Amino acid sequence: MSARPTFAGWVRRAALVTLALSLLAAPISAAASTETQTKQLLDGLIPYAHGVLERTGSFSPFGGGLSPDGKVHFMSGKSPDGQRLDAAGLRALLVDSLPGMVQPKGFVAAAVLSDTTVRDPQSRQLVRAVRADLRFRGGQTETLFIPYSQNNEGKLSFRPSIKNVDGLR
Repeated sequence: MSARPTFAGWVRRAALVTLALSLLAAPISAAASTETQTKQLLDGLIPYAHGVLERTGSFSPFGGGLSPDGKVHFMSGKSPDGQRLDAAGLRALLVDSLPGMVQPKGFVAAAVLSDTTVRDPQSRQLVRAVRADLRFRGGQTETLFIPYSQNNEGKLSFRPSIKNVDGLR
């Protein structure tokens, strides 16, 4: 039986995934549609969330920025006083940093992903979802929820993203 990888091991794996995605990245124009920017950004961030969810069942909020050359850069955060933040506090800190990532840092788009529970608008049932808070260079913001389920073997399946979710948790 092999030893379980440490958090540092997961971070190294995420860095390798980021490197691989960077090598495949296509340049993106700041004038590209927000849909194109969203797709490219989430295509870079979701695989990390997917892997952590399958291994641990949840993940701490994290984010990333999409540079004009099409590369996705990961980010995390900590409180200014060095205190450990709970998931809600970390998400709030990261979301508050989105405007600074898009303008001064030069990203065309940035996102914060967090693990949450939402009410599915069709079934009205509570479901697990990846929440993506997005900010674009033009100042536009958007929040998407990507519902997922996990089978008995721990494999995840994502459903199409939804907007305007009622009954957030």
